[in-house]
Amino acid sequence: RYHTQTAADFFTTLGTRATMYRTADSDLGAFDAQTAGFKVTADLPSLPFRSAHIDAGYERYWRTDGLTVNVALWQAGARF
Repeated sequence: RYHTQTAADFFTTLGTRATMYRTADSDLGAFDAQTAGFKVTADLPSLPFRSAHIDAGYERYWRTDGLTVNVALWQAGARF
């Protein structure tokens, strides 16, 4: 997944008092972002449940402003 964002009009990293509203929050600045990952799913035999499954995965998110996030995913589910 790819995302492009332009900066909010009041985003600045300067400390001037020229504008009434301003922020240095990097989430409101201009950046490009990418997310890549994978997920593995397995359906398990019934065991004591009607159906059960497990999932495991990994995602990496990174932005041109330097933010990088690594996410490990896992889940298990069953119907009673």
